[in-house]
Amino acid sequence: MKFNDGIFAAARRASGMTQETAASICGVSRPTYNLREGSPAEFHLGDLVALYSRMDGPGRKLLREGICSLFLPD
Repeated sequence: MKFNDGIFAAARRASGMTQETAASICGVSRPTYNLREGSPAEFHLGDLVALYSRMDGPGRKLLREGICSLFLPD
């Protein structure tokens, strides 16, 4: 499975979120969130939906790209 490395972190940063904030949105600890961000296949669908709903336009665009790269590889 090939995806754009770092795009999930870039989406978070583009929306001005810290890992602590993103972890809180997902309802997990920061270390758990960090693991998921580093290995995006570990994200739960609910995590991605919750993050998307709290992101701004540029963050949402990057998150969509990351999700497509993860689930719809070339």
